[in-house]
Amino acid sequence: MKKTYLIPLFLPLLLSILSVCCYGYEVIALKSENIEPYDLAMDGFRNFSNANIKEYNIEEFANENKKINDANAADADVKENKGNLIEIIKTERPDIILAVGLEALLKVKGKIHDIPIVYCMVMDPEKYNITESNITGIALRLSVKEQMLSLKTILPDLKELGVIYNSENTSHIIKNAKKISKETGIKLTREAINNEKQVPNALRRLAGHVDALWLIADSTVITKESYDYIILFALENNMPLVTFSEAFVKAGALLSYSANYSNLGKQAAILSKSIVNKEKTSFPSILEPEKTNLVINSNTANSIGANIPKYVLDSAKKVLKFITAER
Repeated sequence: MKKTYLIPLFLPLLLSILSVCCYGYEVIALKSENIEPYDLAMDGFRNFSNANIKEYNIEEFANENKKINDANAADADVKENKGNLIEIIKTERPDIILAVGLEALLKVKGKIHDIPIVYCMVMDPEKYNITESNITGIALRLSVKEQMLSLKTILPDLKELGVIYNSENTSHIIKNAKKISKETGIKLTREAINNEKQVPNALRRLAGHVDALWLIADSTVITKESYDYIILFALENNMPLVTFSEAFVKAGALLSYSANYSNLGKQAAILSKSIVNKEKTSFPSILEPEKTNLVINSNTANSIGANIPKYVLDSAKKVLKFITAER
């Protein structure tokens, strides 16, 4: 019987797959700015990706172009600026565009439609109407359900949770939280505000009625002016302050429950490989973080009398034993 050899027929496909899996694919990474969380996400991407990565810092890129243009306007030696990032991307045509941070995502959203865009480190992607079929990524914020369930474990005495918000910014979060609170048995007491000047009165209305204050990423609630006031108010009223950022915990909040930045980069790398390898025909526009960080300020816990189980303290990523805010 005559043997049939099929290897030559599949060789081009095999070589194509191997070129992606073994030798990498091309990525242009746009980073909003140079801050530690974005750097950690980029490191996570690099560590779990075999891609050839060309990185651009949007802030630095714009500043360098401005300096060159200003120098040219001052009749100095005329130099060519670095060009337009969108045109650079369209010319180089990478396999993936990685957008780290909101500014990076908005830089390419709606401007490039034929190259896959993977984002991470974006707090509330829902706010930005991501309907383009070539955009997918991982949100920075955790699911409301996961936060609520975790809070019941971290604070066993929690029955009523207070939250301040501006409906124009975070109504989608509050709407979801209201539904989830019924499932978890936690009463959600909401205080809607229109401007930051209303924050003190909203806090006073909540004090004495709620077992903890849930601080969400709302730009009306959290400002440079309100930051210290919220933390000090919570301490003075023995109110556990639950936040989304370790920076608040260092300043005196009780705890933060947030996404792991490095792991967001890892998720973005895995997602990028799946897209390049065409493992699926489509991907959700928003994915949830897979790994979280719990940071607790034990001094604050002792000061306000918060009852946090020892096994929770043992499992936290960090337990800070200092407090910078004064009562």
